[in-house]
Amino acid sequence: MIEAKKKIKTIILLVSMLIASQSQESEVFAKPMDLGTKIPRSVEESVIQLKAVLSQKMLTDIKSLPEDGIWRFNSSLGAEMRNTWFYGHSKEPLAAFFFSKGIHHPDHMSGIILRALWSDLNGVPFDLEKQADKAKLGELRSRDIVKEIVEIPKELTSAELTTSTGETITIDDQRGMVTILAFVNAVNMYNSNEIELLNQLETKYRRHGLKIIAFFMKNANDPEQPFAKYQMNFPFVEKPPLGFVRKLTQTLTAPAAIYLPCNALLDKEGRMVYRIGGWNDSTMKNLSDEINSHIP
Repeated sequence: MIEAKKKIKTIILLVSMLIASQSQESEVFAKPMDLGTKIPRSVEESVIQLKAVLSQKMLTDIKSLPEDGIWRFNSSLGAEMRNTWFYGHSKEPLAAFFFSKGIHHPDHMSGIILRALWSDLNGVPFDLEKQADKAKLGELRSRDIVKEIVEIPKELTSAELTTSTGETITIDDQRGMVTILAFVNAVNMYNSNEIELLNQLETKYRRHGLKIIAFFMKNANDPEQPFAKYQMNFPFVEKPPLGFVRKLTQTLTAPAAIYLPCNALLDKEGRMVYRIGGWNDSTMKNLSDEINSHIP
């Protein structure tokens, strides 16, 4: 009975803290903010200006958060910064600074300033270059196609792969032709039009020498799916050799953008020349020009 009462008291305390936190956040988000008419020229100036115009309560709230909790202010203070300092102000020095760092999305710009403010309030060193590189990678990841030349080791290009039809192939077999390596997740494969889009791509460029090799990425907990249900116009590797996919994806994702998906467009020499972010209508539209540049 005593233990039960302790548990009830603990639950009541936690609920009370949650309600207090939510009401505090609602108050912060509800109040309109005036960032002033002057647009700061740098991240440092942005922090100085925010400390001058924000209420002491908001500054205290920001300071009390863990660093990763600063996202709570993305839709309030962050939105106010984007509306006041970035949208419609692309020629201002502040936006130009972020452009020079390869950062083009206002969400990332305001996010960096929020982290800089949090660091200043907590007396923590702020690594601007590190945050800028992280944001730049995030923007690269969202792009459909990224140009990058990567040599694939012989041990991978010569590995024998058995397709779903029983055929044995290698990546080396495709030399002399432009090749796409597609890594398809088991769940996505059966819940999207990825296979249809890849079929369309293969049909459109088949006579020009395009080849597609798809790899079936299946986790241990993914349900079994019937391959016969889907008509694929290209080799599909259901069970690649042990460790092959891991080594191949590590090769294709290094070194410039290690968080990007590893679908790849290979030139006739077997080098990756473009990393492909995924299979959708937008990708297909942008990919056509790149394929045409490598196919006569």
